[in-house]
Amino acid sequence: MQEHSSDCFDWRDRYHGGMARFYLTGRTEALTYSAVAVVAVAAALWLGLREPQPQVTKPDAEFIRQIARHHVEEARRWSESKLVHQGWRDVPLAVGTELPELAAEGWLNGPPPTTGDLADRVVVVDVWDEMCGMCSEAAPALVEVYKEYAPRGVVFVGLNPADEKTTAAFLHEAGISWPNGYGAGKTIENLVGAAPTLFVVNRSGQIAWHDSRARFRHDQAAALAQLRDVLRAVLDGLPVPLPPEDPGFGRPAERKEEN
Repeated sequence: MQEHSSDCFDWRDRYHGGMARFYLTGRTEALTYSAVAVVAVAAALWLGLREPQPQVTKPDAEFIRQIARHHVEEARRWSESKLVHQGWRDVPLAVGTELPELAAEGWLNGPPPTTGDLADRVVVVDVWDEMCGMCSEAAPALVEVYKEYAPRGVVFVGLNPADEKTTAAFLHEAGISWPNGYGAGKTIENLVGAAPTLFVVNRSGQIAWHDSRARFRHDQAAALAQLRDVLRAVLDGLPVPLPPEDPGFGRPAERKEEN
């Protein structure tokens, strides 16, 4: 058996020792690089997905004042609405009564109708209120009645107690194109026509029919159907149907103080 010198053994030991150190160093660096990569990815995800904390700031004084003015205006409009007063309990102006002057603060969709304009004409007077949801619901059907009977010479007039801006917005939304008077509270009182009320006036200028505030009772479909019958009768000189029965909503004005 061949004997090896001590130098060979020393060289072998140095070789294996060096390879072991190289192997351990490589594993350590690989683990280090992997750890750094994992930490970097986690940090990127955390920074990317983390939602920014909302900045809580106090509204400025002008914004608060605008909200307060809005609420005050809404309260004023509601308090001026005829729906919240005892007036809605009064029976509308009786059949056979002469139509009072249709005065208003201002008019949209045309000039104010004069006595001469309405002379010898059949007139539909629509008393509405923008705070009345039933008025909005009935508007499309009323527009259809207008399209049907305006060509036959029937004049349509609207009245409401609101201001010009509110009236213009309602008319635009409802697609109403006939003259409408705003700020007409006094005329509405003279008609005893708290919103919502429809009147038909004959060629003699007298109330021929009213709808007993059917829209207030969510019975606008039946009332507008009868409106067509009334207009046909008035135009053709036939007997006019009686106003629809009012199951307790309308009351004589003299009884208002008792309630």
